[in-house]
Amino acid sequence: MSKIPLYQQIINDIKKDIVCGRYTKGDKIATELELSEKYQVSRITSKRALVELEAEGLIYRIRGKGSFVKGIPSKVSTNKKEDLLFISPFSHDTSFGNYAQGVFQALAGTPYRVVMLGHDQLSQYQIAEVVENYAGVLFYPMTQEIDIDWLYHLYLHRVPTVILDKEYEAIGFPSVVADNEQGGYEATKHMLASGLKKIAFVSSMPLLEVSTIQTRYLGYLKALYEESVTEKYLYQNLERLDLDDYLEEVVSQMLAQGVEGIVAENDIVAISLVNQLKERDVQIPEEVSIVGFDNSQASQLITPKLTTVAQDFAEMGALAAKRLIHQIEEASIQATQDVVPICLKVRETTYQ
Repeated sequence: MSKIPLYQQIINDIKKDIVCGRYTKGDKIATELELSEKYQVSRITSKRALVELEAEGLIYRIRGKGSFVKGIPSKVSTNKKEDLLFISPFSHDTSFGNYAQGVFQALAGTPYRVVMLGHDQLSQYQIAEVVENYAGVLFYPMTQEIDIDWLYHLYLHRVPTVILDKEYEAIGFPSVVADNEQGGYEATKHMLASGLKKIAFVSSMPLLEVSTIQTRYLGYLKALYEESVTEKYLYQNLERLDLDDYLEEVVSQMLAQGVEGIVAENDIVAISLVNQLKERDVQIPEEVSIVGFDNSQASQLITPKLTTVAQDFAEMGALAAKRLIHQIEEASIQATQDVVPICLKVRETTYQ
C-alpha cells in the first residue's frame, strides 16, 4: 500500500489526466467536494491538492465556479522530486518551534515544497518510499536510540538529509543546532551570579541518549568549574518513569539536599518543576530559582514567568533548508555543522 501523502496522490492523478489528454485547456476538473468523496479525504486535503496544482501553473481557480486546466506545459512530471520531507516530533504540531516558518521562508522562490510528517507516523513509512518520493529530508530526531536506524539507512541510500537539533557524529550528515553548551553555561552562570551555589541539572531522560541535553549539561559543568563550585547535582530519568512521578521524586530529593537553583532540560520540565514546588509552598525564586530551555509560549504564561534560554528556531529551520537544497543541487553530502546563538531570557523564576 502506498504511503505517499493523500494530497500528493490526488496531484499525481490529475497530472496524469492532463498529460494523457483526458483534460484539455479550459476543462473543468473535479471540485474539492468531489475529490474528497472520491479519495475519502477531508476537504482540507483536497483543497491543498488544488492549491498545489494552481501554484505549479497547471490549473486556475475561479471563485464560485471551480478549477480549470490552464494548459499543458511542455513538460509535466508526475513524480518530480521537489517534495522535501520534514520529520518533526509530533504530527499534531506541524509548526514545531517555528522551525517550519524558517524552512518555508528559505524555500520561497524555489520549486521545493515541504511535506510534514510527525515522528509518531514514521513507522508507517518504508525507507524505499522516502527514496522514491522525496528529494531530501529534514530530520528532527527524538533520541539517538530511536532514530539511528532511519538516519543510517538514509545515509546508505545517499538521500540528502539535514539533522535538526541533534548531533550524530558517526553519520555523515550535516546538522543545524543551537549553541546548547553556551545555553547551559549562561543559565548556570546567571544563578551563580545571584549567589547560589547548590545548582542542579534535571533531565527527563538518560543523559547519554540525547546530544542536546549532553551539551547543555557540559555548559552547566563549565560554569560550575569557572566558579570553583565542586558540588554538582545531576538528576536523570534512568528508569523512564512517568514525568510527573519522576519529578515528584526529584523535587523531594532536591529539597532534602538544599538545592537552591535548577537548570532544566527544557521548558516542559521546568514548568512541571515550578508546579511541583508551588504545590509544596516553596517560594520561587526566593527559595529555589529555575531556568528552562526553549522560550516556549507557555514559559511566558505561567506564574511566575519562566526564565529560559531562547533558541532561534526560525533561523535554524532556514539554515537547514538551505543546507538541504545545496546537497540536492550539488549532489554532495558533507558532515558540516551550523551552530546558532542562544539568548537568555531573564524573567521571574530567577533573580534579575
